[in-house]
Amino acid sequence: RFEYSSPGFSTSAPARFQVLLEGLDTQWSSWSEESYRDYTNLHEGHYQFRVQARDADGNLSGEATYDFTVLPPWYRTWWAYLAYFWLAVGVVLFGGRVRSKRFAKRNSELATLVALRTQELSESHQELHRVNTALMDLSITDALTGLKNRRYVFDHVLQDVAAVQRKYSAISMDAADSTNVNIDLLFLMIDIDHFKEVNDRYGHAAGDRVLAQFRGILDAAIRESDTPVRWGGEEFLVIARFANSDFAMVVAERIREMVEQHVFDLGDGQTIRRTCSIGFAIYPVFNWAPQRFNWEDAVCIADQCLYMAKRTGRNRWIGARCTEKVASSEADAILQVNLDVLVSDGYLHLMGTESASRESTKSVT
Repeated sequence: RFEYSSPGFSTSAPARFQVLLEGLDTQWSSWSEESYRDYTNLHEGHYQFRVQARDADGNLSGEATYDFTVLPPWYRTWWAYLAYFWLAVGVVLFGGRVRSKRFAKRNSELATLVALRTQELSESHQELHRVNTALMDLSITDALTGLKNRRYVFDHVLQDVAAVQRKYSAISMDAADSTNVNIDLLFLMIDIDHFKEVNDRYGHAAGDRVLAQFRGILDAAIRESDTPVRWGGEEFLVIARFANSDFAMVVAERIREMVEQHVFDLGDGQTIRRTCSIGFAIYPVFNWAPQRFNWEDAVCIADQCLYMAKRTGRNRWIGARCTEKVASSEADAILQVNLDVLVSDGYLHLMGTESASRESTKSVT
């Protein structure tokens, strides 16, 4: 509260006052006969109170001023803010320590549970390893034959493709000849001939026996570095690494001959013989443009070769090999994954058993 007065000698009328508090008011107050002024809830800061008076005759007095400073409350002082900061730091550290202890306790409990479970399961280290391996392989293994399945191919073949591309890149940098060098990726598509008749005549259980025994033939016919895959139904895919077209013909004939000579046991004393048809293609499809077609295109060409072998009499193999013809940039851009077109245009050459080669050439023509 500010109280003020103005000396005067007239009794006819009291003096009137006008005030302004700089730092709060934006303009002078109205003239009033009140000789005091109250201010509440002033925030901390510097202020100047100004007052002037006017007597009954209208004469304006000089201006009186009073400077003062309102200090902040203790909870808004710098040392209070410093205390708040350190309190917050303490809370964070305390919370982190409590959380860390909680996690440590939980981890300890989990570790104890894992140790107990491991102790229960580990009658032997070899058995535990077998179980873990079986769990990891479950999603990429065919349940009937025990061979890898399609998912395995899509999950792993890109590593083989990348390795082939690196080798071709190195060859191109060295200007070396890649012909007949074992750096390609070979895809052999194999189909059991007349398999539907086995299911129709002897039952699906007998058909399953044939498929299971077919795995043994593939395992015996290919190298350890190669991967046999059950592609679907009675179709199988063999992925052979470090191969070339000459090796493709050797392994295709070996598989065909072993299937032809094998006696399949159907159970209950029944046996049966079957043949197979094989189509193969090599990745890269074109050694002059390793990235022109991807690995799925190579599998598609192998599949087309397979069905050409089936159309021309079965129990044979047909494969596609890149010729020396190199496409121009314009033609290269429109090449399609069509076996007949690629052969007729001179980009691919068909290989196969003697009779298959003659018939396949006629069909392409």
